[in-house]
Amino acid sequence: IHPIGLAATDDVDAILGAGDACVVHAAQGPEQDAASVPDYVRLLSAGVNVPTTSSWALLHPSTYEPTWRAQLEAAATEGGASLYATGIEPGFAADQLPLLLTTMSNSITSIRASEIAMYDTYPVEFMMKEVMGFGKSLDDADALLGLPGSILSAWAPGINLIATALGAELDGIREQFDAAPT
Repeated sequence: IHPIGLAATDDVDAILGAGDACVVHAAQGPEQDAASVPDYVRLLSAGVNVPTTSSWALLHPSTYEPTWRAQLEAAATEGGASLYATGIEPGFAADQLPLLLTTMSNSITSIRASEIAMYDTYPVEFMMKEVMGFGKSLDDADALLGLPGSILSAWAPGINLIATALGAELDGIREQFDAAPT
């Protein structure tokens, strides 16, 4: 787009050369965690703090690939930097916000978080078509959210975060994907 007064780059060397103290990392795609780890390691090792919306599995230690987590911890220690994983959903609305709201109650019998959104103007075609399956036949079972484990990969970290913070032991987490014509 035309210049708006905000510098953006995908050149990690340029970022490191600028001497920035903090870099927002916001990658997206089917291999976003695997593709993001080398960037995180380079930035953290150089002392750059990294908030990210790309790796929501980092919300809870049990849901992030242990080898990657070890690399990130070593790089953060080496550079004296921090990595903060967040997002809107997951990363805030269905995990951190409900957890915060539990502090307003003396007793909790259940926690329910639902994502309800108007997707008709959502601008990321890959997410709409390939991940959620919009525009595909109901007989076409290749929406990524319909694959076993994909829903858990997105929302289990937040569920585990809430359970750990409340000292609750989970019996399990079930995933379900239903498609309907719109």
